[in-house]
Amino acid sequence: MKKNFLIPQLLILPVILFITAGLLKFAQGPYYLNFYDPSYVYLINGLNLAQLEGFGVGHFDHPGTTVQVISAVVVKFYYTVSSSGTDIVSDVFARPEAYLIKINIFLNFINCLFLFLFGYFIYSLSKNIFLTFFLMLSPFASTELFYGMIIVTPDNLLISASLMTLGIIFYCLYKKEQTYSVAEVIVFAVIIAFGLATKLNFIPMLFIPMIILNGYKNKFLYLFFIIIFFVIFILPGIYNIEYFLNWVEGLILKEGKHGKGGANVIDPGSFSKNLINVFTKDILFAVSYFTILSTFVYLIYAKYILKKDFGFLKSPVLIRILTAILTAMTLQIIIVSKHYAQYYMIPSFMLSLTGLYISYLIICELFPGKFKNNAKPIYAGVMSALIIWFSYQIVSSYFEGREQSEDAMSMVNFIEKKYPDYIIIPSFGSANVEAPLAFASQYAGSRHEVYKEILQRKLRSEIYFNQWVNEFYYLPDNQNSLSILKSGKPVLLQLSRYGSIKEFRNKLSEITGYKNIEYNVIFTNENNESVYEIFMR
Repeated sequence: MKKNFLIPQLLILPVILFITAGLLKFAQGPYYLNFYDPSYVYLINGLNLAQLEGFGVGHFDHPGTTVQVISAVVVKFYYTVSSSGTDIVSDVFARPEAYLIKINIFLNFINCLFLFLFGYFIYSLSKNIFLTFFLMLSPFASTELFYGMIIVTPDNLLISASLMTLGIIFYCLYKKEQTYSVAEVIVFAVIIAFGLATKLNFIPMLFIPMIILNGYKNKFLYLFFIIIFFVIFILPGIYNIEYFLNWVEGLILKEGKHGKGGANVIDPGSFSKNLINVFTKDILFAVSYFTILSTFVYLIYAKYILKKDFGFLKSPVLIRILTAILTAMTLQIIIVSKHYAQYYMIPSFMLSLTGLYISYLIICELFPGKFKNNAKPIYAGVMSALIIWFSYQIVSSYFEGREQSEDAMSMVNFIEKKYPDYIIIPSFGSANVEAPLAFASQYAGSRHEVYKEILQRKLRSEIYFNQWVNEFYYLPDNQNSLSILKSGKPVLLQLSRYGSIKEFRNKLSEITGYKNIEYNVIFTNENNESVYEIFMR
């Protein structure tokens, strides 16, 4: 196919992906309604780096340094071309949503650019436009992938990292000689290290090149270079390495979310429930995984029970690739079932279509003549079914997002119109215009106190409740905050569905000394977020 026809065709799906992500972001509304954790945290740390003063990053959990550096570049560029003459900190604090939108657009542009390059790479190897389009549907494989694309988070950039990993798989599949130079091993290591520095749930993907590469020397060099490049990628947060290692230890040895639960490696009850959720909430992934697993089990059966010789396989690396994909998916399932959130599965969701294709290739060689001659009708049928299914999921997500954002906005409007003079105590995670900046300032590292002081002058609320740790967070000092609570002014608590009014009341009683604290629910929206009027005596 001529390039002047090929390139426009390869741009179709990236453009659709970009537009779809934009529409879903529009449906969800501003970040302060739903998705300011961790979006605002990455904005604040991007702001730190953008000032070029060596402030570093205060949030190092994911690690996420790749997204923080990208955020810094966008913040600096957007400030340079659009600021109104104020300093960069004041400008970001004055219009955080505008900056977040620009970062999100740029991250999505990166994803769509890599999708185009991935398609071009696949076609250059296969010369098969049907296969190319099929594999380019990978970022559409789950609505969780769009969850990543509508917020400023490492999960967004994992789509690009996963596309590069798929590139490794097909490079090895089409490689004539299964010998690898040091340069090739280094490229593999750079890609995986980039994904790991973006978010640690990328770690199962590490095993894909590890299993495909032949020879202990290549495997050792691969792991060695991963360590080197991982350290390079996380340099902006390297001074927090001790905190990061303690956080990873908690993830491994504790059962609670973010490694803050009890000292139990796995809780059988929650693990089994989460395992069911992984498969039932993403049917395509379930189909892909069990197809790959069934193919692998049959290969084992054929080799050790039927004593078949697999020398007939035209591409012996197929079995290693299938094993690598199955290993990565299985490890991802185990990790996510321990610390569950469906979007943690994003790297494996990106493997779904590739895994199906590799299984198809093996089945074609195991049963020659039964499938391969009907390749085009199979591609057409499968792609048609996938496009219908993906379209349905996207449309459903759009209307679901609109309902959520309208409901969250009703909470914001209710408080602003009905109670303009009350003391407002938002909880983190509640729909609130000001809470995101206060929340993010906790993770500003060396700029924490500076940002707190600026926000104290800027924001209406000075006291916030962190339901995750059952603690109050104050912008002024504790003594001034206590006097505010005891001033006699009416108090409203805005509590998200994850909070407990009982725990809030106990904590408020502890810090104020008031023994008789009562409350009245004055508003609850469809997201189960409530506003309470608090009475203290």
